[in-house]
Amino acid sequence: MRALYQEMVSYPTESWKPRSLRILRQELDRVAAELGFRVE
Repeated sequence: MRALYQEMVSYPTESWKPRSLRILRQELDRVAAELGFRVE
């Protein structure tokens, strides 16, 4: 989860771009649900 949060505040470079916030939030929700957190 830490890496996902870091990607949300990263800046794009010439060779890398962070995923869209929508995609990152979906991934965070998925990971949180797997860990037993309630995701609404």
